[in-house]
Amino acid sequence: MAGDDEYPQLGPDFRDRAASVARGVGAIVPHCGRFIGNLIGSIVPGQRMNRLESYVAILKGKLEEIGEAQERIIASSPEHIDLFEEGAFRAARALTQERIKIFGDYPLDAGMALI
Repeated sequence: MAGDDEYPQLGPDFRDRAASVARGVGAIVPHCGRFIGNLIGSIVPGQRMNRLESYVAILKGKLEEIGEAQERIIASSPEHIDLFEEGAFRAARALTQERIKIFGDYPLDAGMALI
């Protein structure tokens, strides 16, 4: 792959931390805290995108470990593409980095078993 400087910086930034604090503060309001926490989570952009960035970074690392021939086979198979899509959907909803890593590892691990 080309140099890493052409990829955006991944990881939490000030907006992510501020959104987490705002959701936490909103969640402690009596009677409607859950609603306020969810509302803040849906208003603050980029939360799911950050999870997908983590997923893609994990996949990038895994793809660099396998050979180009195997990568082409995986990229051209509908079964493998379905595994990547399902992993992306699940990673977007994951709440922890550990879960995102599981979903990032799964497509290639399961895909290699199908070859």
